Amino acid sequence: MKSCWVCLLLTTVFFARAQDSQLTEVSGEVYDMLGKPIANAVVVYTDVEHGGSRHLLTDLNGRYRAIGLPSGTYEIQITSPTGEPIYSGKKHTPRLKRI
Repeated sequence: MKSCWVCLLLTTVFFARAQDSQLTEVSGEVYDMLGKPIANAVVVYTDVEHGGSRHLLTDLNGRYRAIGLPSGTYEIQITSPTGEPIYSGKKHTPRLKRI
């Protein structure tokens, strides 16, 4: 089995909505070991606290973006278009502090 995939640049931006509700935007880029973008990779963000998940596909440049996810802890799974695992990990998107 060939497993020469790498995932780079998982970024998070936060948005405040209404009073106590906090939403987040997540985005990233997926590349192979040669630095070429991986199109149509499947990116799944699963909310550890609430169990919901968001499935995304990378574009031709290996980029993905999702808006409106609740702030919290997410398990992230990325697989190649052929189903091979690329990345697995957790990311916490902290709630914004009120001023």
